[in-house]
Amino acid sequence: MTDLPSDRAACEIGFVLFDLDDTLVDHRAAATTAFRHAVGRWSPGSTHDLDVLLELWQQLEHEEYDNYLSGACTHAEQRVRRLERFLPALGVDGGNADALTAEFQHYLDAYVAAWAPFTDVDATLDELEMAGIGVAVLTNGEPRQQRLKLERTGLVDRFARILTPIEVGAPKLHPEAFATACTMLGLDLARTAYVGDNLEVDAVGAVAAGLHGIWLDRPGSDRMAPAGITRITSLTALPALL
Repeated sequence: MTDLPSDRAACEIGFVLFDLDDTLVDHRAAATTAFRHAVGRWSPGSTHDLDVLLELWQQLEHEEYDNYLSGACTHAEQRVRRLERFLPALGVDGGNADALTAEFQHYLDAYVAAWAPFTDVDATLDELEMAGIGVAVLTNGEPRQQRLKLERTGLVDRFARILTPIEVGAPKLHPEAFATACTMLGLDLARTAYVGDNLEVDAVGAVAAGLHGIWLDRPGSDRMAPAGITRITSLTALPALL
């Protein structure tokens, strides 16, 4: 499904910037798999409701990652903070920061092992390449992990550049993140699209910077895209827009 903006401005596009997690690589599925594995280690034989625990884990991930992006903690510290806040729900004392870091590694190892690209990624990138449309990644993720994610999923060589807040100086949804990425790549903002799964952070942020915002709504929600933003439910719909 595709919701097109009335001006069809996207047909001017010559370059596409992509989000990574839950756009190119299925972060949510990998994180869920890793979470279930880790809870089995942190609390063997737990009788807690895993769905309730998963909801809490996802909430803490969101909150503490925002703290990292705001500069309130390091990337390593946000992992420790998540476990400090989560383990009491299991009735577990995680110990000091070093012990919590070691425990988080069990989750991280399972998360890495579960990384996989969405099935529509390779064919879409092939079509864009044949059409002469350049592609790069602009992600809020930590640089080393995000590059490893693209390497492990066989996607790293498909993109001209992998950019994060470290390189562009600000996280999405700040307009300067998108604008700086375009400057670094020598792109015309008006001829560049940004594709991501988060409506506000990705599509709305891109439009505020002067790019074309394309919201990848994979679940196919009932929410309509705001004016000026294109909604698609699969990357297979992307090449026909450009």
